[in-house]
Amino acid sequence: MNEPSDFPARKSAPKEKVNENKFSCRKKVLAEILKAVVEFQFTLDELFPDIRKRKARPRYFDPVSGATWSGRGREPHWIRGKDRRKFELDSGTPTNEPER
Repeated sequence: MNEPSDFPARKSAPKEKVNENKFSCRKKVLAEILKAVVEFQFTLDELFPDIRKRKARPRYFDPVSGATWSGRGREPHWIRGKDRRKFELDSGTPTNEPER
């Protein structure tokens, strides 16, 4: 029993027992969470607020209409075929978007 070769097996036994206990409690804990979500009518945004995609900062500005474009997606009609450098916003230009 007290052989040095038995030590690693005895050392890992408590960890395995803890892992078994955690696994057996998972279903119970998940059921309680689901019950609370239904009872209090939580939304996905309340449960996982950081999952939503963040809106890209505007990089281009149309001085005529005041419209902005992040440079992602389709080009707006006001910049299509024109030199983008004329419409670039300065990186220091404040926006209505909070810092993240």
